[in-house]
Amino acid sequence: MKKWLLGFLVTLCVFMVGCTNVRPHNEIMKSSSFVDVEVNEIIFNGIGMKVTNKTDDFVEIVWDSSNLNDYPLSFGNNLVTKALEKKPNTSIEPNGIFKKEMYIPEEIKMPAKLLLKVKKKDVEEYVSIMLEDRGEKIERKYNMWTGEWESGE
Repeated sequence: MKKWLLGFLVTLCVFMVGCTNVRPHNEIMKSSSFVDVEVNEIIFNGIGMKVTNKTDDFVEIVWDSSNLNDYPLSFGNNLVTKALEKKPNTSIEPNGIFKKEMYIPEEIKMPAKLLLKVKKKDVEEYVSIMLEDRGEKIERKYNMWTGEWESGE
């Protein structure tokens, strides 16, 4: 019984995959007339971001025209993202917040450029943010059993 339990624990440890993230010392933020875009974490092949709607009307993020280093953004950490796959726009309610980790198909090369297209009714505008590899490096592990990232803090 003990050998079985030990084997199970060793197998569980093998399923933990690690990567290094950068948590910027200061939140990287850019504002437009519609939204505030904040990048709070830079992951191996993605970013953690928060988009805040500043208006009293719905605002959409147009994913087909948004990118990171000219790569389309993906909702999941899928390295086999189809570049031409049509993604539906994300609506953010009035004065609402959209928080998500977004990914690209390869490691982010610094300095990186995030370009988001936002639309309110028929008016469109772009928000562009330059990202740099500065800040506190943190270790994160991916738990394949739960499918979630765990902080190494």
